[in-house]
Amino acid sequence: MSITLCLPDDDRSCFACCPPIRPAGYDHLDWETSLRRLLVDNTERFQTSGPRQEIITGYFCWALGFLDRAGKRIGCLLHPAQNQGRALRHLTGYGDKCRRESCPQTKVFTGLTAEQRTCLMGLADGLDSFEYSSPKKNLMWAGLSWGSVVMAALTELEQGRPIAPARLREFCPVLTRPDPDGRSYVLGRLIRGRGPRVLIDPDLPARLEALVDRIKARAARVIDSPLPGGTPAHALPFPPALARFINRGLGRARVTGDQGHQFQEMIHREVDRR
Repeated sequence: MSITLCLPDDDRSCFACCPPIRPAGYDHLDWETSLRRLLVDNTERFQTSGPRQEIITGYFCWALGFLDRAGKRIGCLLHPAQNQGRALRHLTGYGDKCRRESCPQTKVFTGLTAEQRTCLMGLADGLDSFEYSSPKKNLMWAGLSWGSVVMAALTELEQGRPIAPARLREFCPVLTRPDPDGRSYVLGRLIRGRGPRVLIDPDLPARLEALVDRIKARAARVIDSPLPGGTPAHALPFPPALARFINRGLGRARVTGDQGHQFQEMIHREVDRR
């Protein structure tokens, strides 16, 4: 069976996206002791009384509980996989959003090969569900934030062997950042032009910052401000990493299609310069 990011094995699961409304920077791991008690209560009540209609209003959902008797995997008690295919998530008031919820890391992970997924899972070796669901604790989340091009290059360097967290910190520390801040497109372009070994260049962090700064300065000089009718960068038909770079790296939340292509061509010229 193919590895999924949400349920990678029988010993842990990811519940970082539950409930679907959370404050910025929230991490379940910060509240592990109190949350474990709530999860036990939720599971026991669900097993005793069954599903019920109760709209959630805060940052915790009454339908989040343990999916196994050992208390290792945590997830939605209303999910169809737990209820013989019945769709019950509407009972919380967030049914549609719960069904749609999918983190960017999942989309990247899904696009990788089985061998690449196994390789990256080494970064989460030994983590329980709370640790696995934590962006601060699980280095795989930081890595996947850099996108499929970068992750494919990383697994190629490791020749498919599971990557230990200490190994990543040692030979490619730039990928341990919890948020690439729009740098992933630039790094992906570097990899396409110079190969995966660019990741283990000890000067990569400084070179990447200098390159991003040069691109920002050039963008400010040669491309006009967005027009009032511009489109959100993420809604344009561009690779997600490019949209994030335009938005976060260049500070342009809205651009026209022509401006987006100008940005892309300019980035490619700057990155491909020897």
